[in-house]
Amino acid sequence: MIKRKLSHQAYLDTPDYLSASVIKTYHTTKSMRAAMHKGTFKSTPAMDLGTGVHALVLEGEKAFKDLLYTKIDRRTKEGKAQAPKAPHQIELSDEKIQQAHDMAGSVDEYVANYAPELKPIFKGGEAELSVFNEICGLPFKSRFDSCITDCKIILELKTIADIKKYESQSWDFGYPLAEYLYRSQLGLELGVPASDISFVYLFVSSQAPYDVLHCQSTQEVFRQSSVDFMACVEAFTKHKETGKTPGFMYGERPQLDVPAWMKRRVAY
Repeated sequence: MIKRKLSHQAYLDTPDYLSASVIKTYHTTKSMRAAMHKGTFKSTPAMDLGTGVHALVLEGEKAFKDLLYTKIDRRTKEGKAQAPKAPHQIELSDEKIQQAHDMAGSVDEYVANYAPELKPIFKGGEAELSVFNEICGLPFKSRFDSCITDCKIILELKTIADIKKYESQSWDFGYPLAEYLYRSQLGLELGVPASDISFVYLFVSSQAPYDVLHCQSTQEVFRQSSVDFMACVEAFTKHKETGKTPGFMYGERPQLDVPAWMKRRVAY
């Protein structure tokens, strides 16, 4: 089931569905996994900055402003009347707000000058498209950063401190696992194999000058991510049955597909 224009809060209010974030915890440290399942995992300033950049790049200035929550002094009349912070809102300092705009500007410049093939998904893609269906007999939900269903393509925007570490971060944070789930779910909705769905990563650095690069998974990455995903699903099932959190060993880590000119651009 594809749901368009579903609010972020409405998407979160579907606890009966698993997400990539939950499954990826079986690919990470035991402490992070425990925090996620106990509901004690909290957003970090870096994650809030990334959320802001996502809103600016994919949905525009209005969505970004709607996302921001600025505290007003509680001693004032306006402060006393201010509504509490909503779960989806973020707090950013003026400096971080400017940084988010600078990072979004770098993405726009990169797409215009280095990756014109990405223009259609920025111009015609649907931001924050939500999908709900069953994978491996379990109910899953996913929310794509940008997607063109007719073209069978998904774009995932990622913020990263050091652009040169895009590949290690991808595996460390389980991005290929999420990619496998997203491609599988969209493929199921469109009646095509997951391998027929194109998936593009767009990384933007949070460090000036806010370098950008895009890449795609090779067939080896996709095959390995399918193996890892199944292992994580098995670990999740055992966790639910026994109450014990099993460990997870990394599989192989094939390289992502990045053009040689792009590797040279970030290898300084």
